[in-house]
Amino acid sequence: MNRKTWIRLPLAMLGLLVLSIAYVHLSMLNPIIYLDVVIWVAYGTSIFLCIQFLQLKNRFLKLFIGLAMSLLAIIFSYGIQSTIFFETLKYNTSPGPITFHWPNMMEFVHTFLSMDTYINRLRILFMYSDVGISKNGISSLTVGSNFMSLFRLLECLGILSIPIIQLVRAKELFSDAPTPRESNCVHCKEKCVVTHYRKTDELHYDCPTCGKYVY
Repeated sequence: MNRKTWIRLPLAMLGLLVLSIAYVHLSMLNPIIYLDVVIWVAYGTSIFLCIQFLQLKNRFLKLFIGLAMSLLAIIFSYGIQSTIFFETLKYNTSPGPITFHWPNMMEFVHTFLSMDTYINRLRILFMYSDVGISKNGISSLTVGSNFMSLFRLLECLGILSIPIIQLVRAKELFSDAPTPRESNCVHCKEKCVVTHYRKTDELHYDCPTCGKYVY
């Protein structure tokens, strides 16, 4: 990585953390499950933008950094979510509706600096995975722990795969090196050499009869 990339890396990490906070906040308070999918895809796309922000040239390094940032996004999002859930349960000590409670900053710091605390709070989140939190004090919504476990598995797979899919769609993982092969000319159907430039998705034909052209 060049000097510019090293300078941009802390900013990308900070952006990823801020996006994770926004993602958790929106997904935990959103009452419409279908809207969760939109928020989830938007979060995955934002990870892709963080990867692009680094301006990496080497495609293998970009793939590695992309996977690392996706894993870090999962760690961020579940650390934030488990901390909010733990503090919310602690705040709601009396029986009745569960209302949202935002922890202070030190609770988040404590979660990420202590592996035992992170795992313990994550275990509590999974233990009460069938409990919903309402901002307005409405009774908690029970959707079933099996459903939530499946949803969280799909969520993690999406956070891992969406940025990589975006990189592939943007042809960021393709090699700049052209790949020549023998084929037939589009116009005269004679044998010719075709060079495929994968990054631009262009076919360069070199036909003995029709000459050189791009298709």
